[in-house]
Amino acid sequence: MAGKYYAWSNFDIERNEWGQTVNVIHVGDEISQSQLNISTEEWDELVASGAVREEEYPDVPSDVSPAEYERNQAAVQSAVEELELSAATAGKTMEEIAAADAEAAPAEAASTTSTKSSSSSKSSG
Repeated sequence: MAGKYYAWSNFDIERNEWGQTVNVIHVGDEISQSQLNISTEEWDELVASGAVREEEYPDVPSDVSPAEYERNQAAVQSAVEELELSAATAGKTMEEIAAADAEAAPAEAASTTSTKSSSSSKSSG
């Protein structure tokens, strides 16, 4: 178990004699296997299921589920990329856009090739 882990689910870790929860690890809190007093196998299952993660819990509004929040963020990012593309190609013909893409492709390929050849020459030396 390396690094910090965060709860992506609430964990009841202590109950009183009437069965009421008196101590909870809340979503977003730092969490460890020892706090839950569970085996390595059980801990690994929590990590595999996503209930415990190395990524911090996102700052999500209380009335939105994490999944819905992630979908909304992805939709916003997609819209931004689409607007950037629209702005970059505004007023250009399809031929001009294709020509710009064709010019960019050899430059990208050359930079990838030069990076590969320089790293291979370093390793052979």
